[in-house]
Amino acid sequence: MNDEIGRFESLGDNCEFAFYLRSSGMDVGSLFRWTLIKNYWSLLKLLETDFQCLYEFENLQPSWQDMVIDTKFDLGFHTKMYSELIDEKWVWTKTQSELSEIYAEEKGKINYLIKKFKLSLANKDKIFIIKNNENNLDDFALALSKEIIKYGDAKLIYVKSDDVTYNKGIERITENLYVTYIDRFAEYHKADDLSKNGWDNVIKEALQVL
Repeated sequence: MNDEIGRFESLGDNCEFAFYLRSSGMDVGSLFRWTLIKNYWSLLKLLETDFQCLYEFENLQPSWQDMVIDTKFDLGFHTKMYSELIDEKWVWTKTQSELSEIYAEEKGKINYLIKKFKLSLANKDKIFIIKNNENNLDDFALALSKEIIKYGDAKLIYVKSDDVTYNKGIERITENLYVTYIDRFAEYHKADDLSKNGWDNVIKEALQVL
């Protein structure tokens, strides 16, 4: 089962699918696994520009104790460049020297994950999962599938929540884009409170078709 689960990779929009993968015994790092995607169209821009300028220090702003926002792409990353809230503004708690050292290590990891992600995009067996709790990614999912196919043969599944018709199966939209449904998503403030049975069903349906 781990080999089959290993075919799946998260494209956000939060950590929910990452928690599902972990609960299923798959805990392998990937570029967007624990990333907060604030603007999916910025994610598309990232692919269109071949990941140039991702995680450049001048674009990073502290946004939580252990998170930064890459303001160029509206992506949130966990970090060891810790910050604290002072006068309603997040500020670094590290010295400039400490920040530089930590950043260099994290930038190296990001670069490694970008290379790994590109290999996944070219892998015909790889299946990417996207979702958001508002179910409003139809146009984006189609645009993203067109961009992914430029890199290779990976597939994209857009998961929507619908507690009435969630068992309707999986629908093929284009050569590499599919849509399926889950009974519910976790709330954003508690991403690990997921529907294990729901995600199990998504994976089962995907593997039957793909």
